[in-house]
Amino acid sequence: MKKILVLSLCFVLALWMAGCVQNKNINFGDVTMKVVEGSVTPSGLTVRISNNTGIDINGGINYDFSIEKKEDDKWSPVKEIGDRTTDTETYIFQGERDLNINWSEIYGSLSAGEYRVVKFFYPSTEDGSYGTDDGFYLFAEFSIE
Repeated sequence: MKKILVLSLCFVLALWMAGCVQNKNINFGDVTMKVVEGSVTPSGLTVRISNNTGIDINGGINYDFSIEKKEDDKWSPVKEIGDRTTDTETYIFQGERDLNINWSEIYGSLSAGEYRVVKFFYPSTEDGSYGTDDGFYLFAEFSIE
C-alpha cells in the first residue's frame, strides 16, 4: 500500500512539473527596463524596455504602472491621489522601445527620495494570444533630488 501511495505521488509530481515548464525557452532576464538617463522629473520619466527573447512581450500602455518609494530599506507603494486612466490598448514590445511615463495625474509631483517604477509584462503564447499566467514584473529605480 505504501508503494502504491509513493508511486502515485511521484506520478502526480511528474505531471505537475511537466505543466510548469510551458514557457521553457523564455528567459525573462532577456527583458529589461531601465530609466533613460536625464529623463527623470518630479512628474515623470522615460524607461527603455529591451526585449531580447525573440517573442512578443505585452506590457500594457503608459498608464499601466505603479510607483514605490524606498523608506527604511523597504519598498512601499506611493499613495495615488487621482484616477487612473483605464484603456484596453496595449503595447507590444519587440527589441528596444522607449516608454514615456507621466504620473502627475495619478501621484502628483513626487518629493525628493528613492523610487522605482513597477510594470507588469507577459509573453505571447504559442498560438499568438497573450496570457497573464506567465507574467512577470520589472522594476526600474530612480531618484528625485
